[in-house]
Amino acid sequence: MPKTITIPSAGELALNTGEVLCKLPSEALHNQLHQLTESSKIARENLEATELAARFLCAIELDHQKKVQHVSPWKEWVSSNCDFSYKTATNYARLLKAGRSGAIVNLYPELIPDKAPSLMSQDELRDAGNTLANALQGLGGIRQLYLQLDIISLPGGKKDNSTPPAPPTESDDIEAIFFAPLQKIGKLFTGKKHLKLDPPKARELEAILQSYVDDLKRIK
Repeated sequence: MPKTITIPSAGELALNTGEVLCKLPSEALHNQLHQLTESSKIARENLEATELAARFLCAIELDHQKKVQHVSPWKEWVSSNCDFSYKTATNYARLLKAGRSGAIVNLYPELIPDKAPSLMSQDELRDAGNTLANALQGLGGIRQLYLQLDIISLPGGKKDNSTPPAPPTESDDIEAIFFAPLQKIGKLFTGKKHLKLDPPKARELEAILQSYVDDLKRIK
């Protein structure tokens, strides 16, 4: 069943931490504080999902306006009609493109409406917003999503557009594949962890290790 995401009105987000703490009982304060962190976490995640859903709807509306306004250059229309910068509008366009291409985890392209918000009824807009918010739950805020999609980069850093090196194959790194696990097993024996095994399990492990030793002896 989909969750309903409601955007709080002005003033409802203010959390008077001092007032909340004063209301907590003196006993089991740690439990009350933990519950406060959990409820705050849920509230933050819901707001982040609402934020992302609203940005997607804004991107869809901008895409619609770009098609119907026939203004060239588009930058002038944005400058005259938007409360945000052309750079922000460009980021919205890239966000929408990433969503429609299936590049965002858990956001299936078919969940992104083709209909512009300005052409939707109130019920359609509410349903579209809630569907997007539910799909975007847990992805974090817009900055985190932009970084994941390479829409923005870290301050002072450059995006890495190079092709990442291929992971080593077994033929390239066969010794590491075998010796890395053996080092972990060696630490267990050095730490006397094997002494905690029951005798039947110790004999079973002994037989397994011996069979591998016999196989290795065949290599000449």
